[in-house]
Amino acid sequence: LAFNAAHLERRRAARAWRRANADPHRLWQPCISEYTAQRVASLIKSGGFTPEQAQRSVLLNSTESVDKGKQDCEPWCRPTQKPAHCRFCKCRACLACTNGSVAVPAWASGSY
Repeated sequence: LAFNAAHLERRRAARAWRRANADPHRLWQPCISEYTAQRVASLIKSGGFTPEQAQRSVLLNSTESVDKGKQDCEPWCRPTQKPAHCRFCKCRACLACTNGSVAVPAWASGSY
């Protein structure tokens, strides 16, 4: 029972964070981050994968921390403190990443 209460509280906190910090027009829109695109291209180049299969494989079957296939603004995203967070779909919908623009700002595409 304690696990369920803690889990529900984390979900409530995440929803509150998104309401306060996400651009509703970008939230849940399809997304392929630079990180995901590089891994997908590697799978396609190795052969045996269509682009769709490679993306599905990267997003669903990796044991590493992977990016999402939809734009989000997760509670750990802090674009004003670490702009490179905007490179990932997990943070791409944050207002600090979009600045009212469709494109991710140039400063967000730099290295960590």
